[in-house]
Amino acid sequence: MELWLRAGELGHAGAYSNVSRAYLHGGQGVERDQMELAAMGGDVWSRHNLGVNEERVGNYDRAVKHWMISAGAGYDDSLKTIRECFIMWACNKR
Repeated sequence: MELWLRAGELGHAGAYSNVSRAYLHGGQGVERDQMELAAMGGDVWSRHNLGVNEERVGNYDRAVKHWMISAGAGYDDSLKTIRECFIMWACNKR
């Protein structure tokens, strides 16, 4: 963990990605801030999963913002998630 954090500090977004994966899997000593650093460093997987975390706690606007950023960077899973949310929202409006 220390090496991943150090590599991230030196500019390696992939290292922060490893930290964020550890965060999602309940890694001890991993902070949400470190996942955010991975996302800000350009790791689209981390950005997508920040959206997933926001959705889980009911922050749908924030979730969509994260997914829009990662979809704009070419992460197809985010685009699929946005599409699914829109379909569910549209169906619930009927």
